[in-house]
Amino acid sequence: MKTTLFIISMMFLSLIIAPKTTNAQTTISPGDLIKASEPAVYYYSQNGTRLVFPTEKTFFSWYSNFDSVKTITDSELAAIQLGGNVTYKPGSWLVKITTDPKVYAVSTNGTLRHITSEEIASALYGPDWNTKVHDIPDTFFINYTMGSPINDSTEFNVSEISTLANSIDTDKNSTPAEPELPAEPETPTTTTSLTLSLSKTTVHAGDSLTLTGTASDPSGVKNIRLYFDGNIVASCDYTAACVGDADVPTVTDKDSYEARITITNVLNQQFTNTTNVPVLTESASSNVTLRIDQPTVRDNQTTGITLEASDITVLDMKIFIDGSAKKLCSGGVFSCSYAQIYSGTIGTVFEVYGQVTDTKGKIYITPTKTITIAENDSPMVSIDGGKNMIYVNENFQVTVQASDMDGINYLEILDQNKNVLHHCDGAAPCTFVTGPWLQTGNFTLFGKAEDLLGLSAEQELNFSVTNPN
Repeated sequence: MKTTLFIISMMFLSLIIAPKTTNAQTTISPGDLIKASEPAVYYYSQNGTRLVFPTEKTFFSWYSNFDSVKTITDSELAAIQLGGNVTYKPGSWLVKITTDPKVYAVSTNGTLRHITSEEIASALYGPDWNTKVHDIPDTFFINYTMGSPINDSTEFNVSEISTLANSIDTDKNSTPAEPELPAEPETPTTTTSLTLSLSKTTVHAGDSLTLTGTASDPSGVKNIRLYFDGNIVASCDYTAACVGDADVPTVTDKDSYEARITITNVLNQQFTNTTNVPVLTESASSNVTLRIDQPTVRDNQTTGITLEASDITVLDMKIFIDGSAKKLCSGGVFSCSYAQIYSGTIGTVFEVYGQVTDTKGKIYITPTKTITIAENDSPMVSIDGGKNMIYVNENFQVTVQASDMDGINYLEILDQNKNVLHHCDGAAPCTFVTGPWLQTGNFTLFGKAEDLLGLSAEQELNFSVTNPN
């Protein structure tokens, strides 16, 4: 997505304040769009600050063109301090954020009100309301506040709310600046701030992470650059925020990586801030397994997750859903279980993985699995061999069982390449003797079940084959 960033400031002085003359050719007054030698456009405001329009669509929710832009000198522009970001004009467009499907109407002073149904959206914005929805980048969502939801179309008057917002100052309830007095000019405040935040505070080899940099400067921010391990990952001009993604090498011998933000202001002064990102060592292991009772569920249905570890001296075990730790088990346990209700529209997917840390600090991460919301839930499958270790030349008997409210069509036992070893029709337990096993190593068998509606699910059984002592 191409996003053109505009820096726009506004100073809407009261009528008792005389217009400010910048030179013999240009006089700026309350409400004027202004610029200097650089292409960035600002709006002069009554509170003495420049308010940033973070996206092109935000700007055009208030203005239709740039015909009224006035040019002033760089030094005059630098004397005007930056304020905050401008939000969408109330009543102009519907908005949402990229990580949330909810659609919001924009009310006064950047207040977002969730429209709770398509019928309400259609009543307020017409049958083509879904063509009037703009995405707000997550970076700028902090400029808005949450209001009460709209549960009925009578609770929000689009025409009235738009008419009341006849200027940005009116929308933000800005207070006029004090009149200028014929006194010695003060030196502008030279406080520059820059912040670098990371989507992950620690990383593993092969990880990806997002860097978000924000900055403000009295003279204006000309450029923000973000670096990871000395390599530039993003460069943004004339904006208060910049976002970039970085990848950690899959093979690394480093204990940490440096993340850095560097800004250049309109006066071409540079400022830098850095932070270190520790690299965690981890291993994938067949001794750590994650099992989901039902990988496909209906809306508002509960399913369980079990994380198990064998032959590991466990310090703690964690279960993660969509990157957030939901369950911590500690104290020498070898199994950790968690269950919750899953809600969402058909097709919503939740990513699940487990993490086990041993007493030496070594971390084991399971492969990521998913829980999907669908019209029909998958069968609940179990596969059991009675033990997780056998000897060379020994047979290994496994049993698959399953249950489902729609009934079970068949059960199957699969090898680690998903080839069918044994097929059983119906819902009765399915048992099969594998082997003899002639090679040492770690192996996996799968139990599969299909319900009468055609939806299937699998569970895995990991075991090892070793030589007798």
